Amino acid sequence: MEAIHVATGKTYVVKRLSKVWLIHLKKVGHATVKEYALVKLPGTHPGIVGMHAALQDDIFLYFTLDLALYGDLADLVKKYGSLSPRCARWHTAQTVNTVLWVYSMDIVHRDLKPENMRLDSEPRIKLTDLSSACLSPDGDLPLRASTFIGSAAYVSPGRLN
Repeated sequence: MEAIHVATGKTYVVKRLSKVWLIHLKKVGHATVKEYALVKLPGTHPGIVGMHAALQDDIFLYFTLDLALYGDLADLVKKYGSLSPRCARWHTAQTVNTVLWVYSMDIVHRDLKPENMRLDSEPRIKLTDLSSACLSPDGDLPLRASTFIGSAAYVSPGRLN
């Protein structure tokens, strides 16, 4: 859902997560990880969707995020077909730059896919959906990032063995 800041007129996206649903799926920790990762990362790298508020009531958790006006990379490919080599290089370079920066902050995204690569007005890729992120403040990234998590449709062939 979208929300408009009354004082500034700026439009944001509000993600709403049901607490009952999170408890039922045993994903309370995932919501905590997502909130921590979003709080740690926004505003410090142009390739991360910024979070402006994290609120809750008795039923839901709410995350107020930057609006990506041009949808996601999957929408772009659906609309125009395959990307030109120049466009693909542009988006790949942005994604790699952001992923390396996130990794330097001891966070592994673990669900990189076109649907989680939003496009702002530049158009610049902004990574979103850190709900599968792995936090590793102790620097043990290789061990902690080796568990299987992500979207089944994007599993690499090497992980299937």
